[in-house]
Amino acid sequence: MIIYAIVVSTPSHIVSVADLFIAGVIPGLLIGLLLMIYSIITQKKNIYETKIDFSFKQFRSSFKSGILALLLPIIILGGIYAGFFTPTEAAAVAVVYAFVVEVFIHRDLKIKQMPAIFIQSTSMMGTLFLIIVVAISFNQFLALERIPYQAAVWMNEIVNSPLMFLIVVNIFLLILGCFMDIMSAILIVGPLLGPMAIEFGIDPVHFAIIFIVNMEIGYLTPPMGLNLFVASSIFEKKIGYVIKSTLPFTLILLFALILVSYIPAISLFLVEMFR
Repeated sequence: MIIYAIVVSTPSHIVSVADLFIAGVIPGLLIGLLLMIYSIITQKKNIYETKIDFSFKQFRSSFKSGILALLLPIIILGGIYAGFFTPTEAAAVAVVYAFVVEVFIHRDLKIKQMPAIFIQSTSMMGTLFLIIVVAISFNQFLALERIPYQAAVWMNEIVNSPLMFLIVVNIFLLILGCFMDIMSAILIVGPLLGPMAIEFGIDPVHFAIIFIVNMEIGYLTPPMGLNLFVASSIFEKKIGYVIKSTLPFTLILLFALILVSYIPAISLFLVEMFR
């Protein structure tokens, strides 16, 4: 969402990172709820047959060990929407919080490890910044040459409504997700499709959520679905078996995508509330 906001924003249309964060809450909960319902229904028999010994002592121990990690997103989002700090400042707050927790409380991280971590992080971020600079330059070039407007005019000749535009874009992004990871798609395609959506009267925050949900589905679609290969490796199953097993979940995600695409309130309800 941060990268999308950076590369898609133009002087006339600024996409707020804070708006994207809050807009993703209800779609995320919706997708999670649909997946949980399917899992419970299909595994109902196994749930009843599996006897799990529950103890409040174990619950308290697990809650105690995980509460500090669970507080991190609450601190970040709560601080942003309460006005204590901006999304940019939230990144610094998150780093300091994680450092204190891991070094002084959990003690999983040692001070002597920090130089190596700094070097690795700097190398990774340096590469990312180069990509972002090129992407922003490409975005400015598209804006100066009015390519998004011209593409919207061309699209308007074959598509005569926002509804049809979303259908075409969803199909395009689903196909794109089969061959391209989400970061590459955002950096290359985002600056073109974002302004086109605005030309068709689609809220830029709503379209951003549609774009991101589409590309997340790409992690489950062959031949380049990264999560398929990760699951195949972790659970030691053949890739064909994993693809077949994830099909019902992919269909559920497609259903959620339809809801998110054609019911803007799912994405914009909380945004409007906090504006």
